[in-house]
Amino acid sequence: MNYQDIVDTALQYSNREDGETAAIITRFMPVVESRINRALDTKDMSWRSVLLMDESQRFYGLPTGYMSMRDIQVQDSVGGDSQLTPVYVAPEAMNAAITNSSDKLIYTIIANQIQVHPLQTDKQLEIVYRKRVTPLSDGEPNNWLSVQAPDVYIFGLLVEISSYAQNAEAASLWDGRFVGAMNELQREDDINRWSGPSLRIQLG
Repeated sequence: MNYQDIVDTALQYSNREDGETAAIITRFMPVVESRINRALDTKDMSWRSVLLMDESQRFYGLPTGYMSMRDIQVQDSVGGDSQLTPVYVAPEAMNAAITNSSDKLIYTIIANQIQVHPLQTDKQLEIVYRKRVTPLSDGEPNNWLSVQAPDVYIFGLLVEISSYAQNAEAASLWDGRFVGAMNELQREDDINRWSGPSLRIQLG
């Protein structure tokens, strides 16, 4: 389902297709997506980004929608198979390492940027990170969640519509279905991610 389909369905379920609710429902979408981003951790939220490193550059901007780091590697940018894993340190420890000219490969995150030490040349920084769900709107009518599990969006919007209408009973009902739909999606993802034949030990 796309953005408009989801909005229309939520309004139909709520039996509040009046102009006032229809006009304000766009404000509810960011609230719903905030809850989704806090609750879900699926493979579709894992993204990879590769940044070319320069010896004159210590800071690299985090990708749009970045929430948390899953993996980080410093690799050869042209040929070769060198791959090093920087160690995370707090910003204060980074400052101390720079002051003391430490040669240990470390990184920290500050002001929406990744800071790497020592400076690197002819390298690339590869990160795998957890990314926020791309916000739905008229201009961005689809994302992976609206296609795979539109019920999550619909139930989430119904929570906010019911709360707006000060209908606590309906809000509680839809909140249960909203949380249940997210739990089912997370459970399905966990099963798919870790399914497959069990490990076997081969001798000889």
